Amino acid sequence: MVESGLYTTITYKEIDIPLRCPENYNYTLPLVKIACQIRSANLIFMWITGVILASPIFCLC
Repeated sequence: MVESGLYTTITYKEIDIPLRCPENYNYTLPLVKIACQIRSANLIFMWITGVILASPIFCLC
């Protein structure tokens, strides 16, 4: 969970596009929109994985 928090803090403003990658944003290239979507998916799945891996630790206490 610490790694997830640090990674999110460091990369959240990596590109100046909102995390939800809005359709009406003026993307310079189609590739930039794809990069935004990959970044969003990466952050979401990283947090989901962290929660799933940490769940057994809290359940066994």
